[in-house]
Amino acid sequence: MPVKAVLHTGLIQPWAEILGDIPWPLLPVGNRHFLEYWFEVCIDLGIKDVRIILGEGAEFIEGYAGDGEQWGLSITYSFLKEEQDPDSFLMRNPEQWVDGLLYLRNPVFLHRLAATGAAASFSGGVFLDRSVDGSVNCLLSDSPDFLRAHIASPRAELKGRSFNELNLKPALILSIRDYYALNMSIVGEEAPRYVRAGYSLIDDVSIGYNVVIPPSVSVTPPVAIGNNSRIGVMASVGPLAVIGNHVIIDRQSDLSRCVILDGTYVGRGLEIRGKIVAGGRLIDPDSGTIAEINDPWLVAAVRPMVRWGDALRAVFGWLCAMVLVLLQAGPFIVLYPLINLLRKGRFRKASFHLTGARVGPLSEFVPIPESGSGISTLFQALNLDLFPRLCRVVMGQLWLCGVRPMASPEETSLKFQLKEYFPAVLVYETDSQDYAEPGGHLAHALYYARFRSFFGDVKMILSLLLNRPLRFLSTRTDNRG
Repeated sequence: MPVKAVLHTGLIQPWAEILGDIPWPLLPVGNRHFLEYWFEVCIDLGIKDVRIILGEGAEFIEGYAGDGEQWGLSITYSFLKEEQDPDSFLMRNPEQWVDGLLYLRNPVFLHRLAATGAAASFSGGVFLDRSVDGSVNCLLSDSPDFLRAHIASPRAELKGRSFNELNLKPALILSIRDYYALNMSIVGEEAPRYVRAGYSLIDDVSIGYNVVIPPSVSVTPPVAIGNNSRIGVMASVGPLAVIGNHVIIDRQSDLSRCVILDGTYVGRGLEIRGKIVAGGRLIDPDSGTIAEINDPWLVAAVRPMVRWGDALRAVFGWLCAMVLVLLQAGPFIVLYPLINLLRKGRFRKASFHLTGARVGPLSEFVPIPESGSGISTLFQALNLDLFPRLCRVVMGQLWLCGVRPMASPEETSLKFQLKEYFPAVLVYETDSQDYAEPGGHLAHALYYARFRSFFGDVKMILSLLLNRPLRFLSTRTDNRG
């Protein structure tokens, strides 16, 4: 049986949280993602079957790695909750791994000691590297007896050979200083060992695709620049500058011995040396000092371009909401005072995260008694309970179709896990009450952000106009029967 790989990507790393909301496996090392170096280790060892254990940042990692086809790998995924022991995954089905396993548990970088990979020197046996706390950083073995013993007792004093025999030197990343030093090493003396097929390293300068560098820019090697980046005229880059993907460096800036993370703007005429820049955050890797820069003309996060599909959804949703508000205004003015007078229902308000980083109150209709009466059922069947939120769509504070707004402050931490947030009136679970538990609808939010479409929104609107009234009326009939 071929050797399999298990890669842990979900363990929370405090040092990485300082760098923003990019999951640590997707942080740039040189001008590539950390996770891609793990994939290359698998390729060098002849491993094609890869299982990635997800946790925090799962949707971004899965979106980046996909099924592994672009690396010639077959990637599948599993999930562990934050409170679970990371080693417990192997215990679920121990016999699945005993024929051969590469196990990368901690954020360990496997430095190549030579330009060639490790496959030629791997002839079986046990290769092991542990952290000071006794946990495994990385493990490679095709010994069934050893693997059974390790899976049964992950911290047992089992011995193995050094990874150096495979031309690999493990380095555990424990701090911002370690991460910064890794980048300086990779872009400096180690760069020739990591040149990808189809790419070239010319005079110690590695540049991705779709990078704009005017002739007036001074580039002093060694330098690594990621994809889709722009360098302004008369800027100076290098030596030892690592620039990620989707980075904009404005004119006359001077960058050296620095790491610029993905999606960052560096303003005109700035001099950055010996620092890490992550959006609007400037970090000193030696001391760990963080400076929050609130001036977007200095450093800031690059705003994502508006998708044409989102622009179409916004205009269409606003027009539909306006039509519905005009149609509902008369019935709402008549029925709601009557419901309030008869004490058959009321609106309650709570604070939610709205569009554009706003936080504000939203109204939700609550029938009294909870089983509902004839007039309150009619009120909901006509969708008048959604009238206040439809007004918010017209005001530009909600989308018509999207995800259920997240409560503030109960779900603020969950909201910040979403790079794209579409709080709306109509959602997949509009009439469901299973979202009451904080965070219970995070999966819906992640799904919608990834698969949203204009036609999907049209389906939700039709469901509102047709299925929802029928549901309330049928419920009323059943109660009477």
